[in-house]
Amino acid sequence: MPALQQLGLSPDAIGVYILAFEVLFMLASTAIAVVIFWRKSDDGLGISISLALVMIGATILPSINALVTIQPAWHLLVVLLRAIGIGLAFVLFFYLFPDGKFIPAWTGWLTLGWAAFILSTVLFRLSTFRLALSASNRWPPSSWSWGC
Repeated sequence: MPALQQLGLSPDAIGVYILAFEVLFMLASTAIAVVIFWRKSDDGLGISISLALVMIGATILPSINALVTIQPAWHLLVVLLRAIGIGLAFVLFFYLFPDGKFIPAWTGWLTLGWAAFILSTVLFRLSTFRLALSASNRWPPSSWSWGC
C-alpha cells in the first residue's frame, strides 16, 4: 500500500485499472473468437478454437472468483464453463489440428472419453463442494481450493 501511495495511485485507481484490463482481455478474446468462427464456421477446428477463446476469456480472470465468492449460485456455471473451455476445447484443438479431422479415427473416441472424464470430475467436485459447504455452514469452506 505505501508503494502505491508513493506512486500517487489510490487503491480505487488500481482496481479500475485491473478491471479495465480484464474487460479488455475478455473483449479481445471474444472478438478473435468471432472472427475465427465467421471465417471457419464449417470447420471443426475453427469451432473448437472459437469455443475455447470465448470460454477462457469469460472464466480465467480473477474477477470471476470474486463473483463466485459473493454469489455461490454462480459456482456451477463457472466450473462448467472452465471445464468446457480449458478442459475440452483445447483437447479438441490438438486432436483436430491441422486439418479439422480426427486422425487417427480413434482419437474421436478418446475425446469422447475425455469429455466424460471432465464431466464426472466437475460433478464430483460440485458434490464435494456442496458437502463441505453444508458441513461447515460458512463461506468459503476452509478446505476448498479455487483451482477449478
